[in-house]
Amino acid sequence: MGFVDGVLSNTLGLGYRAVTGNVDPWTLDQQKQDVAASIAQASGPNVDPATLAAAQASAQNEIDRYLYDTHAHPDQSGVRIGGVIGKLLGGGNDGLVIGGPDDNTTALYATLQKYVYGGLVLVAVVGGVYFWRLYGSTLKRAFPKG
Repeated sequence: MGFVDGVLSNTLGLGYRAVTGNVDPWTLDQQKQDVAASIAQASGPNVDPATLAAAQASAQNEIDRYLYDTHAHPDQSGVRIGGVIGKLLGGGNDGLVIGGPDDNTTALYATLQKYVYGGLVLVAVVGGVYFWRLYGSTLKRAFPKG
């Protein structure tokens, strides 16, 4: 684990992870270095360098593949709104992502359109009931039945 990666992952990486919901590149680099060191130590001193490099590359590719599958790789970063609010704004189980390759802002626009139309209907109904209660008796007196 490098000193610079450690400092960046514990300072800038904190904000990066908070905004994007993804692993920051410095923490990913630390994880890959730790896995490579662990494989080298577990393989022993007499291991073939080509076999060691292949095992390390395979493990690092597995880390990348897992992060891509869970939409948490730094290459997939964008502003992520998760949880209940992300689902209410049209995001799936991974939440709403704005920017990046997983961008689903079209779902946001469609959901906001539904909320706006629903709000307009609600305002019309409440306004109609309000004005009926306010002016209903006046209208009945002005236009009596036959």
